[in-house]
Parts: sequence; C-alpha cells; structure tokens
Amino acid sequence: MIYSFLLIGQSNMAGRGDLKEVSPISDTRLLMMRNGRWQPLHEPVSSDRPMAGASLGVSFAKRFIEEHPGDSAALIPCADGGTTLQEWHKGEPLYEHAVFCARQAQRNSRLTAILWHQGESDTLPEQYSSYRIRLEEMITALKEDIGADIPVLMGALGEYLPYMIYDEKYQNYGFVNQQLIECAQNNPDYYYVSAKGLSCNRDMLHFSAKALREFGLRYYTAFSQKRSIFDEEITESLLLPAAEESGFLKNMERLCAEYMAGRLSREAFETARAELVRNA
Repeated sequence: MIYSFLLIGQSNMAGRGDLKEVSPISDTRLLMMRNGRWQPLHEPVSSDRPMAGASLGVSFAKRFIEEHPGDSAALIPCADGGTTLQEWHKGEPLYEHAVFCARQAQRNSRLTAILWHQGESDTLPEQYSSYRIRLEEMITALKEDIGADIPVLMGALGEYLPYMIYDEKYQNYGFVNQQLIECAQNNPDYYYVSAKGLSCNRDMLHFSAKALREFGLRYYTAFSQKRSIFDEEITESLLLPAAEESGFLKNMERLCAEYMAGRLSREAFETARAELVRNA
C-alpha cells in the first residue's frame, strides 16, 4: 500500500536545509510526486525555489516505512516559500494546486495526513490575531475538497526568529505558535509539534538540515501517537545532538541583547553580526 502525505505551507515546509550537512535518505519505498506521478524520492523534494534543500518530510517518511516495512510512503510537495496564510485560502492558486495534487495522489495511494508549517509571513498583529480562525477555515475547506478527513500536523515557528531584529515582526513568532496550540486544543485531529531547541541556518529564518531531520521525527511522533508535542516534553536529552550548532545561536543571542540594551549601535551590530555569520 502507498500512503501519501500532503506537505503545505511556506519555506520551512518546502525545506531550506543544506544537504551537505546531513546524510542522504534513500529507499525504494520512498516516493514523491512529480508531474502528477510517483517518482523515487530524492532531495530536494520541493521545487518551489532554486535554494530548496532538505525537508522535514523526508525523515518523517523514512520513519513511517521503518514502522510499516511492507508499505511505501509518498510525499506530495506543495509548499511555497514566503507565502502568507491568505494565499492558502480556498480559491487561491496554492490552495487549488494542493487540492489537485491531493486528488491525483488518491488515484493510487491512501492520503493519510496533512503536514503544515507556515506562519513567519503572518507575524504582524493584524495577521496573527486571527490566525487560528483563518487556518481552521482553510483546513476545513481543504478536507472537504479533497474528500479526506485526515489529521493535520502543525509545526511551531523556530525560537531563533527573535534574532532577526532587523525585521521586528519576527519578534511576534510566539503569538503564532500560541494560535497553533489553540488549533490543536480546539480540534481533535490537529496536532501541534514543538520546535524547541531546533537550530537555524545562518539566515536565522530557516531551520538547518539537521534540525529538519529532527523536526520530521517529531512530526511523526505526533502522527503515530495522535497527540501534540509541546515544549515541556522536549528535555535536554531529546534536543538535537548538535553542540557545534548551539554556539552560533548563543553568540547571536548575546549580540542581540547588547544591541537591544543600547550598548551597540546599529552599524556596530550589523558589522558584528556579519562577522559572526561569516565565521559560523
């Protein structure tokens, strides 16, 4: 049996991890959709942008076939970088494309879950304040249009986003995460997936490849156990074992604190930040 999974949202679902940082994942039971047909899975799974890279969906699918050795896992990549939740509403091109691909997948697979990661583009107050309601409306319509009442796995935004202080809207990432938590609390088949401890690329906007591998496993835990994964559950022993990555974030955190406290000018901060990124 082929079990398929719809990947929707923006760039962190499409995947921006550097493929040189992780070992490739390959198995004849892993598939992905291209041009309406199943092809052997290879990364990048998404083709939304030239910089597409490692995707959380791949480690999710690998864990699925490990627990279902007689079956195949197929990814339906429909995420698109930089998109807002409004662009995913019924009638919009991204929504209609996802519906089309999901229906195509159901011709010869069992559509099994929706994997969602989006919200960085909705961190302004006028957007995040209604995020839960708008997301529920979109998902409800999507399920009806694809004819599948399936679980929805929703990943949290990265806790590194406040380091992007040159774009102040990202300071509001926690409000989006709270809206996602409320979605999970208000809907029995919505599951929240914590991003606690997951590292980022040097752009401080996208999860690193190693983090995406871990994130996919957390998504799978939520899927297989039919429950949310909250921050409180992510103990030190479960955090991504990549100590070399934590130094960059700690240094960036200190640098941001110096700037916010007024001990660094904007020019000095930008110079120090560029140097930190260059040497990471």
